[in-house]
Amino acid sequence: MVFLLLVVFLFLVAGCGGEDFEQTDGDGETAVDGDDDSEVTPEDETEGEAEDETAEEPLTGLRLVQLTEQDLTTDGGHEAVAIAGDYLLANEKVRFVIQGDNRPRSWIPYTGTLVDADLARAAGESGGDLLGEVSIITAILRSFCPSEFTIVADGGDGQEARLRVRGKDCGIPIVDTAIPLFKPLSLDVTLEYVLKPNDNALEIITTVVNGGAAKTLNLGAGLVWGNLLRILTPGFDWGLEGLGGKEIPYQLAIGDNIAYGIGKLEGEYTASIDQADILPFIGQSERVPTGQSISYSQLFVVAENAEAAKARLIAGRNETVHTLTVGVSLADEADQAEKADVLVLNADGKLWAQAFLPAESVTFQLPDGQYQVITSQEGRPNGAPAEVTIAGADAQADVVLSATGRVNFSVTGDHFDGSVRALPAKITVQPGLDAAMEAPTLRRIFTASGEGAFLLEPGDYTLTASRGYEYEIVRQNVTAAASAASEFNAVLERSVDTTGWIASDTHMHSERSVDTTVPLPVRVATLAATGLEVTPITDHDVITSADYLVPELGLREFLRILSGVEISPPWAHTNAMPVEDRDDRPLYYGFLFWKGYDEEGNFLGAMTEPEILASARELYNAPILQINHPRGNSLGYLDAIDYDPALGVDALPEGVFSTDFDGIELINANDVDVALEMMLPDWYSFLNQGINKAGVAVSDCHTVGCPGDGHIYLRVGKDDPNEVTDEEFIAAYKGMHAIAAAGPFIDVRLGDAGPGDTLDSAGPYALHVVVQAPSWMAVDWMRVVVNGVQVHEEAVTGEAARRLETDVAIELPGKDFWVVVLAGAPEKRLAPISPGQPILSIANPIFVDTDGNGYTPPGL
Repeated sequence: MVFLLLVVFLFLVAGCGGEDFEQTDGDGETAVDGDDDSEVTPEDETEGEAEDETAEEPLTGLRLVQLTEQDLTTDGGHEAVAIAGDYLLANEKVRFVIQGDNRPRSWIPYTGTLVDADLARAAGESGGDLLGEVSIITAILRSFCPSEFTIVADGGDGQEARLRVRGKDCGIPIVDTAIPLFKPLSLDVTLEYVLKPNDNALEIITTVVNGGAAKTLNLGAGLVWGNLLRILTPGFDWGLEGLGGKEIPYQLAIGDNIAYGIGKLEGEYTASIDQADILPFIGQSERVPTGQSISYSQLFVVAENAEAAKARLIAGRNETVHTLTVGVSLADEADQAEKADVLVLNADGKLWAQAFLPAESVTFQLPDGQYQVITSQEGRPNGAPAEVTIAGADAQADVVLSATGRVNFSVTGDHFDGSVRALPAKITVQPGLDAAMEAPTLRRIFTASGEGAFLLEPGDYTLTASRGYEYEIVRQNVTAAASAASEFNAVLERSVDTTGWIASDTHMHSERSVDTTVPLPVRVATLAATGLEVTPITDHDVITSADYLVPELGLREFLRILSGVEISPPWAHTNAMPVEDRDDRPLYYGFLFWKGYDEEGNFLGAMTEPEILASARELYNAPILQINHPRGNSLGYLDAIDYDPALGVDALPEGVFSTDFDGIELINANDVDVALEMMLPDWYSFLNQGINKAGVAVSDCHTVGCPGDGHIYLRVGKDDPNEVTDEEFIAAYKGMHAIAAAGPFIDVRLGDAGPGDTLDSAGPYALHVVVQAPSWMAVDWMRVVVNGVQVHEEAVTGEAARRLETDVAIELPGKDFWVVVLAGAPEKRLAPISPGQPILSIANPIFVDTDGNGYTPPGL
């Protein structure tokens, strides 16, 4: 039973139903490389900020204080969320922040948990916190609600700083929404956070008294690692995959300039599930009589590197280890070797330890065993392995960092203002010279500035520079040689004319979604590199605001980002945009999809979709609500309510459907078959009933390489994204002045009317259609649909960007009507730019009032 519940939980945190093709089509790993000026690297969020001259000198030495606004004058780091009222435990080496009795800012939405962890910093120095959160598990799929915070010892005596947090077991809302089986267990929970002087480990002591409702207590930690960290569990591969059900003594999380470690003082954790960057550990599980308690301790360590973090955990566990010293030489003496890895693998070929280069030597603390030491870096051949045996004594090994090739690149091209300049762009790498368009993809590199360099193993390659669906591509053969540089200079032509329209992808994710690991600065760079212009980022159950990064990355002339969120209950997902965060609402789950808990902690039930929509309007005044992936997966709203397009909404049970939304996804990522077979009939059914909602295409992108694979064009009458106001974006979306595009741009006019407009005319009707696409994109046909019935199809045979220009006569259907135009080649793919994406675009309807009495929907 426990295993089944954990599997259900894994499904819940798996997020949207979007298909990220690069994870499944065998094309290789999607990569993001920083340019020479490192403009898409995470450090840029804080690099170069002026020191706050008003910042006071921080207190030194061991201390525990409740933070005030005056303590928060400098940036705490990429993941820092500390606010006034939180508790700081710090000494000469480290600093930890525990959420106080204030606004919850963690994915498990309760306070009293560890949310920030950093090395000690000098006065005015920006922080380096990369931790997500360490929440507390008090039972299977239950967490902890604090009610009392006590500073037991403030560290003033130099002995220890100790914060005690008391409370009870609480439900996890997303779990209870899907599995409303869990009842309050009457657990009395006490956490103690203890920091000693000159120590880099925070001890977390959990004690639970069984009030009688539970037979077995399962205590642990819910880890949400930050997404700029690489996760290393000795004896496994990078990341969390494969850890479910395994026994684990400790785990490390490695950033560029900081590392974390978590481990039990005695025994091992059981990793209950693994998903994206969330990992619930069970640290202690046993039957406890009523009135009796269970307790266990764990250490959370902050250090400069992985080996230093591991050393502290090993010391706390009193494990016997020996020192392996590895000498490192360079095959190319001019090689910078920046952030290359030295890896230690165990006898099974699994990771055991890691250290960064450059360094002439590195050391590792290892138990007895057989090991292999290699050097590794993306774009570089692995070095020859060194075989090592640790048998009761220290050991020595030597490795060589292999020489590799380097590609210097520049991408320039047409801007919307008519100038030619450096462009943000994507570079796709395929193995072999003159690789076929549909050949496997090795890597994808995104550049914000249009220039930079990346490493490439010696060999033959085909490189492709691209910038979305409005530009031609440039392909070039490159032979990379060791210790040599190749040049790739591309000039991109903007061949598709979208004057007056802007491109937007209204469903995509960044690191702030629990099932996504793309750092926010990287996500912003990918948006610009794929030709998006005014677009939201819509993370699961947290409002993401990223427009502040646009000027930092030098992208203001190309891009504006709106704030958005994906409300993500287990049965249907809805986007809200543009919306602003509210300090009086939790950071996560501010948008509700459950009715809450009563005073005893009993779950009051899930909200229906109409209730969710109404709540989003009420709490956040959300101007755009979009129904996501309504069909084809277990998160589909129309599947959940069993909507029959032939019968319409009147046949639905009362209370399950509301028209209070503004758009609906027709194309979600590469689900074009779902669009053609299910979503278009649903949408046509809505239109025939007068439920006129924008039909959109989205990428639902959870990985690096797919923004814009499905997107919409909105007619706003402007081309500069920074001149488009929120009100104009909203009006264009709600007015259905839109083209859902996973392929060509469709310009359709009926008289003076375009998509979303109403034409008052008794006819005759000549529909003017222009289909545009860059030369690398296939377009096979154009179709015209009137009131849900296809009335015309025409082959598209042109080779120029203006593939088809035609006039289609529409016979008067005897009543008011609407007309939709489609174009594409669904059996073909957008390779190599988006190799898994079928080709289809849909222009939103033009409505026609044939009798001058106002438009009347035609009915089912």
